[in-house]
Amino acid sequence: FSPFHQWLGDVNETLIRGQVRYWLASPIEADSRMVALKYLADEGIKHYTFEGNITKSVGVFFGTFDPIHENHWAIVEYALSNNLVTSVLLVANTENNPSKPKATDLETRQCLLRE
Repeated sequence: FSPFHQWLGDVNETLIRGQVRYWLASPIEADSRMVALKYLADEGIKHYTFEGNITKSVGVFFGTFDPIHENHWAIVEYALSNNLVTSVLLVANTENNPSKPKATDLETRQCLLRE
C-alpha cells in the first residue's frame, strides 16, 4: 500500500470506531425500542433475536445498502470482533433515501443482502 492508502484506511477505521461508539452511547427511548421491535416482527425477522428461550445479542444494521460496500462490512466485523453482538442482521431501508434518489429497488437490494 502507498502511504495515502494507509492513511485513508486509518481514517476509515477511526470513523467506523467513532460511529460505533456513538451508537453504543446514544440513549434509546422506550418508544423507539417498541417501533423497532414492531418493525422486526412485521418483517418476520424478530425470530433471529431468539434461540429457543435464550435471547441473543443481535445487531440490526439498517441502511440503503446500494451498493453494500467495505465500510458496511467493516462495521459488522467491528461489532462482531469486539463481542458487541453475537450476530448482525442487515436490513435494507424500505423508505427512499433523499440522498440516493436513484437507488436500486428494495426487492433487488434485499436479494443481494441474502447472498
